[in-house]
Amino acid sequence: MYASYFGGSSSDTVQKVIPTADGYFLGGDTTSSNIPSLTDYQAGWDVYVARFARDHRFLRAMYIGSTATDSFGGLAMRSNGSLVLGITTGGNVGTVGGVFDTTRVGTEGHLSILDPSLGAYLVAGTYIGGSGSDSIEGVATLGDRIVVLGTTGTTADWPAWTLGSTRGSLGGTDIFVAFLTAGFGTLDFVYFIGGSDSDLPRDVDASEVSNLVVVGGRTYSSPSEGLDLAGPSDGTFGGDSEGFFLRFQMQLYFALKGWNYVGGDGEEDVTGVAIGPGDQIHVTGYGTSAANIVFRNAFQSTASSGAQTPFWGRYSGSVVNVLSFFGGTTGTSHPKAIDVDSFGQAHIVGSASGGVATTPDAYQPTNGGGLDGFYARIATMPVYDNPITTSAVRYLTFYGRSGDQDFSAVSCYEDEGFAVGHTAAAGLPITSDASDRDVVGSGTWAEGLVTKFMPTTLQAPFTDPAALSPGASALGVVPISGPLATDITVQLGSSSSRFIVPPSVVVPSGQTWATFLAYPQDVLSSMDVTLSAYWNGRVQSSVVHIHAPSFGGLFDFDGGNGAGRPSTVDLEFREKSRPDVLITKRVAVDAQGRYQTDAPSNREFDVSVKELVWLRKTQTFDTRTGEIANADFHLFNGDCNGDNRVNIADFLVLRSAFGTSSGSPNFREGADLTRDGSVNIADFLILRRNFGRTGDA
Repeated sequence: MYASYFGGSSSDTVQKVIPTADGYFLGGDTTSSNIPSLTDYQAGWDVYVARFARDHRFLRAMYIGSTATDSFGGLAMRSNGSLVLGITTGGNVGTVGGVFDTTRVGTEGHLSILDPSLGAYLVAGTYIGGSGSDSIEGVATLGDRIVVLGTTGTTADWPAWTLGSTRGSLGGTDIFVAFLTAGFGTLDFVYFIGGSDSDLPRDVDASEVSNLVVVGGRTYSSPSEGLDLAGPSDGTFGGDSEGFFLRFQMQLYFALKGWNYVGGDGEEDVTGVAIGPGDQIHVTGYGTSAANIVFRNAFQSTASSGAQTPFWGRYSGSVVNVLSFFGGTTGTSHPKAIDVDSFGQAHIVGSASGGVATTPDAYQPTNGGGLDGFYARIATMPVYDNPITTSAVRYLTFYGRSGDQDFSAVSCYEDEGFAVGHTAAAGLPITSDASDRDVVGSGTWAEGLVTKFMPTTLQAPFTDPAALSPGASALGVVPISGPLATDITVQLGSSSSRFIVPPSVVVPSGQTWATFLAYPQDVLSSMDVTLSAYWNGRVQSSVVHIHAPSFGGLFDFDGGNGAGRPSTVDLEFREKSRPDVLITKRVAVDAQGRYQTDAPSNREFDVSVKELVWLRKTQTFDTRTGEIANADFHLFNGDCNGDNRVNIADFLVLRSAFGTSSGSPNFREGADLTRDGSVNIADFLILRRNFGRTGDA
């Protein structure tokens, strides 16, 4: 967890964060004139952009604004690292370069490109709008194009565009989605969307991988009022307002490819949209519908009684995969923004009153008074030991104290969630590495707020020691990445019945680990077992080695201890005095006849060796007393025909091959008792010496 204030001596907000590999950028509004900046504060509300290092050191900032009121509209980063800033202004911010709109009429949107060093004022700057009142509500980048989302009071006298289109009859406050070239030289395309009532844009996201653009918002315009956004997953406008999202995709130009309502019989608002892996569209917002909302695979289908309840949905195109309320059925929550990390986890922030259901590992499990910020992480992943996947809130926490706090934006870096906003309260839990530890401002939002949530995660379980011997218990440990406010239960599992662990273990509040006893069982051979722990949607695993007793000794191959000694031998482990084979191990034999392997643990057993021309040898061993280092075998030679006897049948085999060598027509490998490649007097002497012997059973 990281938490810091940001701002000057007056009112400040933080409304956007862009994490990078070496730091992050903030954007927002301010009436503070004393933020360290390379440009001058103008008057009233100005917009700022600030840059921080990865270790949260403040590097620099710049003001962008006029002597009139200016408000933050959006901030995005292009692939070359430059920043695109959108603001709404009633004053003269200025234009730079050969841009398509150099004249402001009334209140208009303004776009600028900033060098990432924040060392130059404007690399490029343009107004965007018509003669009515226009605003910017979001910006996104898409290759060499810039996508702008906003509102407009009139569409009649916008600057000329290459292509344009409308959806709905328009009237009142309408939505525009504009596509511009990177230097603002051309307004390539603009869509106007709306009916005769109010239509409100909330958020925009873009994917450079697939040229996909998603816009979310809220409409009060019903189909009878000229705007129909019925889609395949929700075809009904209900209540006073509906949330919605739109999909655009590049063909010859950016075409409106699909749309969908999100809502029921109450009031809904889609406040955030994000594109995740595989072009999955994630939406968040809030609603009051008690009926007719089209849920899919919901993990909470009941709204908070009479209050705003947050929802989250995931769509493939316009087809819903999951749509669910979250946060419990009491309290009021107002999500403001969403982002999706590379793992497909949705990170959602906003403000909430008491009663919202936090998760057991919440940084702050209860509301601190008034409105608090909240941060939630929702993931879809397999349930432990079950192939069915499920979506659920994996982490949800409050952040705040008495007075109001609000998180207005979230951005992911790996699986960390940067949540930013503003606060009216001093005394928040600010971390020791904060860049700004004091509230010095005043007003409704006295200070900006910057936090980074690193949700408590499960780490790999382990045993001490890592290599275990059967018959004795071992200490197991389940670690987690941070202390918890309440006890949690972690499920445990083993990949083998030879390693017994309890089904679960409890990590007490305030601790970062739990211990348990594990019981390695008797094994026939050393083996690796997977120890798994499951909690909060994550499975962590490690490998535990169960060590069987060592078993080794020396082979004395009668008549074959030279070059003809076998390089590998089969050891057959059997129940004592019984034919049942427990396990067969093929062991390597070195030049001196030594071998090394392991043996069944804690039992008495027979080991038999029968190799090529040597008679079977069986001996009894017992590992209940420990490891065995002197399992020596003297093997008698002479079994030419492999029947475990040395008799006249073997003599006849040897006589028929006598005088031959390897490759000769009558050569018999079984008659070559010395294993030197020829059948001669040396082989005959071995057979005569052991004539009449019989191998063990």
